[in-house]
Formats: sequence, C-alpha cells, structure tokens
Amino acid sequence: MILNGKKVTGYESVRLSDPSLVSISDLINENHNAYVNFISSLKSPITRKAYVIRLKYYLRSPSISFSTFDELLSRDSRLLEQGIIELLIDMRHKKELSYSAQNVFLSALTHFFSINDVVINRKKIKKFMNESKNKYEYRSYSREEISRLLEISDEREKVIILLLASTGMRVGAVHPLLLKILKNSNG
Repeated sequence: MILNGKKVTGYESVRLSDPSLVSISDLINENHNAYVNFISSLKSPITRKAYVIRLKYYLRSPSISFSTFDELLSRDSRLLEQGIIELLIDMRHKKELSYSAQNVFLSALTHFFSINDVVINRKKIKKFMNESKNKYEYRSYSREEISRLLEISDEREKVIILLLASTGMRVGAVHPLLLKILKNSNG
C-alpha cells in the first residue's frame, strides 16, 4: 500500500486502510521522552524499524485511547496488560498470525514499557499467544540428496555444497568467507 508517497506494509497497511484510525497517528508525539527513550535504546536499525511498526500498531488500536504518552504510561499496569492481551487474542484468532509475529509485537511493547519504567507481566501475557511451531522440518541432507546435488552442480557450487555438508555451517555464513581465511585454517 502506498500512502502519501511512502510504501507501508504489514501492520501499518492494516490500520491505515481504515480512515477512522489514520488520524490517531497525529497523536503520536515522536519528540516525547518516552518515544525518544524507546527509539534510542534500540541498537539495531532492523529491530528499531520492526519495533516502531508494532508500537504504532498498538497505539492505533481502538482499545488503546490516549491523548499523550504521559497519560498512557500513567495507566494501571493491569489495564495495559488487558489491552495487550486483547490484541494478542485478535492476532491469534482473527488475523491468524504466527507465534513469531505475536512474539515480536509483545517484545516491542515490553521494551517500550520497561524502558519507561512501567512493569507489565510478560509471563502472564505470553499465555495468550499461539504455541511455537516449526513450519519446516529441520534435518541433515542424506548422502543420496547430496550426491544428486553434486551431479548437477558446477565446480563452485560443489565446493559450497561439500563445505556446508561437512562443517554444518549456516548458508548465510558462506558469503562473508574469504579465501585467505580458508587457507589460514589449514595450516
């Protein structure tokens, strides 16, 4: 979805598609200490982007009505917990989001509240999330599968396949490898 010339995806597109909820973004004061503390405490730019999207999703939800961050942070922690639980139940049953999506959402909110000295009971809230399930079967390739891959591979691919099969390293660790590192490790 494109909004004001800016690409918006995921949670933001869900909320922004409802015009009645768009105006609440005007209430999010990005210069407020609570928001600045939250943003400044996140070191990874990828985590920062993901957490900001989840925080804005939370702040735009109909069950969370606030006019300032001070008002939100002064609320009783039980009310905050109940609002988060309602959103997690909605994510679980209506939106059918995965455990991972729910966990990132909860992590963002836990971080926001903890960095602003508001204690919420994460253990209690996690009880309302999906169970963690692996979508994929994680297993080693059989000798036959490796043999078939080697038959159709060029020399470079054969080296990579044999390296991965013999060391157990992740695929993502191949790219940063340098030849001089491999030569130094032998001798």
